[in-house]
Amino acid sequence: MNLKMKFRTLIVPFALWFSLVSATEPPELDKLRKDLEKELSDLNEPIARLQETYSNYLEKQGEEFRKNGDLESFIVVEKEIDQFRSGGVDVSSVPQILRLQKIYRERAENLEASHAEKARPVIEKFRKRAEELATQWTRIDRIEDAKKARLEAQRLDKLAGGSSNVVAVVKQSKSVPIQDGIAGDEAGDEMRNSLGMTLCWIPAGRFTMGSPETEEGRDPALEKQVEVELPRGFWMGKFEVTQEEFHDIFDSYSSHWSRFGATLPADQVTWNKAAEFCETLTIIEREMKKIGEHWKYDLPTEAEWEYACRAGSAGPFYDEIEEIAWFQGNEGPRGNHAMTHPVGEKKENEWGLHDMHGNVSEWCSDWFKNDSLEGGVAPEGADSGTSKVRRGGAWSRPAVECRAAYRHSFPPTTESNGTGFRIVLRRID
Repeated sequence: MNLKMKFRTLIVPFALWFSLVSATEPPELDKLRKDLEKELSDLNEPIARLQETYSNYLEKQGEEFRKNGDLESFIVVEKEIDQFRSGGVDVSSVPQILRLQKIYRERAENLEASHAEKARPVIEKFRKRAEELATQWTRIDRIEDAKKARLEAQRLDKLAGGSSNVVAVVKQSKSVPIQDGIAGDEAGDEMRNSLGMTLCWIPAGRFTMGSPETEEGRDPALEKQVEVELPRGFWMGKFEVTQEEFHDIFDSYSSHWSRFGATLPADQVTWNKAAEFCETLTIIEREMKKIGEHWKYDLPTEAEWEYACRAGSAGPFYDEIEEIAWFQGNEGPRGNHAMTHPVGEKKENEWGLHDMHGNVSEWCSDWFKNDSLEGGVAPEGADSGTSKVRRGGAWSRPAVECRAAYRHSFPPTTESNGTGFRIVLRRID
């Protein structure tokens, strides 16, 4: 059995974090970040020493094989060294290397636990400093700076929530090298990315896109059924991108419903900005070695969206609409407002996805074609156009506009309090 392991080192990407921060940031916040970077870097020294030791042992073992004329084992060691430095290694068939791998993994796992325990109070200390700055600046009418300090406190609170975002971590993982990304095994498998977003694995497959002639509310011109094949699986966001997650990339973002909570889906998002979010997240994760050059974040194609929404179902909804969607029939009120709701409150589909119907309408990557659907293998829509596809309906729309096959569009510069998006992570070669 060709079992593979992946050892991952995830250290807080502070240099990248700094590069995404505006040059006009208050100097007090800049100093806070640098102080935190220094303290966390000190915590990561043990894992760095362990990695250096492991690499040195490999080089010594390779040299011993070379001197003894065992060229086959020497080549195995050289490959092991290259893969280790790029983030992933095969479980070796050479007993001496297998023993080193086992020792390395056990020691690294022990370091992970102790580092997590030490890192959380450090981050909490700096989170409190950020909150104190926000309070202080509010009192002296430095309102914009206070907002930035509060956002910093929110980021640090999120970092403190999981050790894998903070300290060096070495774990067994799935059977794809880190530089090539991570493929799922079964529909609904989950993974978490560097922003803490949960993604579900959508398997390759075939389905009938569009709606049957008997479906209520159907548009015969836009929903004529076609057969579609998606030959390669992909990851899709379990939830619509939230206001908090959108803020992690774009500090200046303002939601129509921001005062009601950060776990509501991001709205007022243009197609252009949603696409930029995906591009930026791709850059971040490639820099962190979370994904390789063959993988990228993107908006789903219209075909990917409907396929994932249906998750094997064939009707207008994958369950009773009241159970799975916020729409015109049940959307409010919250206070005096009919509006969006926190993501994930409604029942998920068979592949683990929430809010595919209702809440906010979701951008797709395709240009909208005001005619029949394009079938075939992995269709991507028209080459150009004036409007981009939206799918899923929204909190303010009737049930017929929340159907799996319903198609709608807006110009890519349009903002709406009922429009958001979710991400996909797909292989691109």
